Amino acid sequence: MALAGVRFTAGAAQKAVDAVRRALPQLAVLPPDQKLPTDAYVLTVDEKGISVNLGKQRLLVDFPSYLQRLRSFSPKDPLLRAVGVPERNSSSAAAPFVVDATAGFAFDSFLLAAFGCRVAMVEVQPVMALLLQDALEKAQSSEHEQLRSIASRLSLHQGDSGVLLLQDGGALSKPDVVYIDTFFPHKHRLRPGQKKGEEGAQLVYVTEKRTAATSGRMAFLRALHEADLRGKL
Repeated sequence: MALAGVRFTAGAAQKAVDAVRRALPQLAVLPPDQKLPTDAYVLTVDEKGISVNLGKQRLLVDFPSYLQRLRSFSPKDPLLRAVGVPERNSSSAAAPFVVDATAGFAFDSFLLAAFGCRVAMVEVQPVMALLLQDALEKAQSSEHEQLRSIASRLSLHQGDSGVLLLQDGGALSKPDVVYIDTFFPHKHRLRPGQKKGEEGAQLVYVTEKRTAATSGRMAFLRALHEADLRGKL
């Protein structure tokens, strides 16, 4: 994502300002009262947190809104089943430790954490990582008990997942499942009542193949028309 610059407003939290300056020291600082361009992205740090603006359009990671979307999911969801999330009435099975190697806006990570998984979100894009970190910190300090609980099972790691997963003894060492969303830029998954083959539908599958990165499983999310990656990773 190419940015025209960053805009700090008077109500911006100093912690967020410092995080942006550390991550993107080369980014031009725009006057806070400058009108936002309609043909270029601008990183904005204000009283609401960190976001990316294109004119009046505001892009951010909104974990509270994800809570509302959880109502349509159950352990029978294709992703949850592929990852190995236990049924609600299971007393012995533990939820797996999952590395989401392609976090993006992290709804899938949030969903997995909501169903008990410990999830390490990996994001290689610095701007996206800033949006995720801001959202995660706000969720961890939220007054909403369920949101805090879900956030407590999430962690963020900025970098190349292919490199981080191979670091012996690192935070991502030996996860139970590595989850990879191969379908970019869209992340629309099958919803209740939607049939396979409908426009935007995607398929989750799992392979038991063990790699240097994990002794467990690898779960993939792809568009139905995409090539099957099993056996190629």
